[in-house]
Parts: sequence; structure tokens; C-alpha cells
Amino acid sequence: MDKNVMHIAFCTDDTYMMPVGVAIVSICENNKAEDILFHLVITSNETIEKTKEKIAPLTNIIDRYQKEYRIYRLEEKDLASFECPGGDYISTTAFARIFLPQLLPDSIKKVLYLDGDIAVDGNLRELWETELNEDCPMGAIIDSCGTSVAYRASVQIPLSIPYVNSGILLMNLDCWRKEHLIGQMVQCASEHSFSFLDQDVLNYVLRDRIKILPVKYNVQLLFLLEQENRWMVEYQYLEEIKDAIEHPVIVHYLSANKPWKEENCPKREIWHRYQQLSPWNAIPLEPLNCRFERSSIYAGFIDAYWSDASLMKESLPSFLALFNAAVKLKNKKLFMQVASQMMRGMTRILEFVYRRKVKGILPK
Repeated sequence: MDKNVMHIAFCTDDTYMMPVGVAIVSICENNKAEDILFHLVITSNETIEKTKEKIAPLTNIIDRYQKEYRIYRLEEKDLASFECPGGDYISTTAFARIFLPQLLPDSIKKVLYLDGDIAVDGNLRELWETELNEDCPMGAIIDSCGTSVAYRASVQIPLSIPYVNSGILLMNLDCWRKEHLIGQMVQCASEHSFSFLDQDVLNYVLRDRIKILPVKYNVQLLFLLEQENRWMVEYQYLEEIKDAIEHPVIVHYLSANKPWKEENCPKREIWHRYQQLSPWNAIPLEPLNCRFERSSIYAGFIDAYWSDASLMKESLPSFLALFNAAVKLKNKKLFMQVASQMMRGMTRILEFVYRRKVKGILPK
């Protein structure tokens, strides 16, 4: 294998072709002199010929930039065992990434996996050349809510171990193959009902074996709220996060607040710049059409939906008190049930207020 070639993988289905296409444009625009081989994993029950036809917009972009690509197909039945509760806007296609060590040829030792809801705004060579020890399965970036007791309670990870985001992964494929990690992931997913799907499975199985990469390679939108919500990540990362927000290499539009849906999406201008260079440059913004979910509990995102965020701001101390009390609780199952009910209740209140403000029933 040519060590100068960067191997970059995307996993998608029919619904995410446009975001993945824009992501590929952003990569190629900022890495024009680099040798890149894209690995496109498609979850589909259709024939390989039909799959190639549907993925043509992506391969046309890659051809235009004179890069290379390979296509792989996973049938939906291959992911049937990963039906998990939670993650309302996330499909089981999220689990396709754990099959990369099996799908890619053995001659490929390392791959950079990227979620489709990203925009690359810099060169990826330094990230690609990050050294991973022989027994290190992957490198990843801390999650924007990594210190949340609610997150960690379900996956049984103590605060001493970093909790990472699964959107950008530098995977040591040889380590995965040698240790049969795919089988461990499949077994874990079948035995646990995790809210954050593949992300929880990766953190649960790999735990303290993950190399922590610089935040600039996965600037998650929730990082933008750190000034108000410093409890979300460990203190040691706050300065790095501040610098990464100003100089991101990869912006990750996680949550339902996507740049192709919301005009008020933070850092949408970066994504829009690459959309204008894509075949989808004439597509207008879609209206936000989803119920409130995780991102909606943070004041900065609530402001994107309605002007008065006082209701949630007044409620945050209660949530924080509950999270802190969880540390003292021995019955983690009971805590999770109580926290879940409170979250559902607040979500319903917020949705009620939002819908009525949109309809003009309540003052804005």
C-alpha cells in the first residue's frame, strides 16, 4: 500500500447523498495536491448496478477532482441486529463504520472515517499521518457532552476515561482485524440498549484504548456553547476548544440542527461555501421538521427556534443538580429512569411553547 495515499471512508444510504457529496467537495477543495482514495459504503438492498447508479453524484464529484474511489455495499439485513432505541434522527447505517476492517482489503492498514454531516476546511495530511500504536484500535476526538453523567451512566465509563465522538475516526484496521473487534462490537450492541448507538458501543468496548486527537479535527456545534455550559467537557480542553472554534479543520454539524435545514445553524457559512461548488448548489434550505431532541436542551440552540430561552435557562440548574446527584446514587437504573422522565417532560413543554409561538398563539 502506498503510504502517501489517504484512505477516507463514508458510510451512507439514499437519504444522505447530498450531505456526503458536499463533504467530499470540501475535502477535495482543501486537499487538491493529495492522493486520496475514497471508500464509499452504501447500505442498500438493491443490486450493485442500481447502487452504483444512485451513488453516481458522489463518484462524479470524485472524478472531477481526479481522485479515486471504491464502492462497497452492505445490505440492510447485515445491520438488523443493531436496532437500538434512541437516536431518533440516526439510522442503523451508523453501525456500518464498524465493518470497514472487513470490507476494505487487508492491504489497507488504516482509514479515516468521516460522518456525512461535516465540512472539511483545511488539509488532512497531518491528521492522516497521526501515529497509532500497534495495539491502539483508533484515534478520535472528545465528545461535546463527554462529562455528562447521563451519558456515562448508561455505558459504565468513569470520568477518568475520555468519552469520544464517533463522527471522525482514524481507524487502525490491522488492530481491528487481529483482535476481531467487529465481533465484539456486534455482541455489545446485541446485549445493550444504548441511546447513542455506535458511539456508545465504541466507547464501551474500546474504553481507554482510544488515542485522543486534537479538537480541531471534530469541531462539534455544541462546543460553541462552552462559554455558558463549561460542565459539558473536561476543563483541560476548554482552551483547545476555544482555538479550534476559531480555526477548525473539520466542522461537525451533529444533532438535528443541520446547515441544509436551518438558516441559523452555527458555522453554516462554511458548509454553504462548499455546497455552492457542488451539484446541489441550487437546493434551497429545508424547513426544520423534527421534534426536539438532544441539542434542544442547550440555550444557544433554543435561540435558533424562538427568541425567549428563559424557560430552559431557568430549568438548567435543576438538570445540573440531578446530574450531580447521580454520582452519589448507587442505583444507576433508577437514576436513568428519573432523568429520562424529566427530559421527556421538559421536551414536551418546549415543543408546546415553540409550536404556539410559531402559530402566533403566544407572544414572541
